[in-house]
Amino acid sequence: MNVYGGVLKRNGTFIEYTKSLINQLNAHYTEQPHFMVDVFTRTTYTIHYYDSIILFEKRVMVKPSSKKTGQFIFKFDSTKKTYFERIKVDFLTKFIRKLQSYKIKGFFINEMIRLSGKGEDYF
Repeated sequence: MNVYGGVLKRNGTFIEYTKSLINQLNAHYTEQPHFMVDVFTRTTYTIHYYDSIILFEKRVMVKPSSKKTGQFIFKFDSTKKTYFERIKVDFLTKFIRKLQSYKIKGFFINEMIRLSGKGEDYF
């Protein structure tokens, strides 16, 4: 018999309410329109869950940003690849550069690593 009344995922409990705050904490990173940055997002650094304790670490938060620096480099030994693989690497390299110019995350990274041989000296 449970003397404390605990039930897994019971609606209306404080623990279930705080689980929804995890998404709100990360509202800066979503493109979903129903997650707007609010006071909680701007003033909460992290949420910690412990046995019977939930800790909200508060501090003034600024909107996160990212900065890409350096150059796109892909070292490729064309003497060890077939003609088709050389064409594929050339196409993928140009395609990834174009995506980066539009600030779109790169695709085909695993394929570029595979084609590079050992998987080292990439990007």
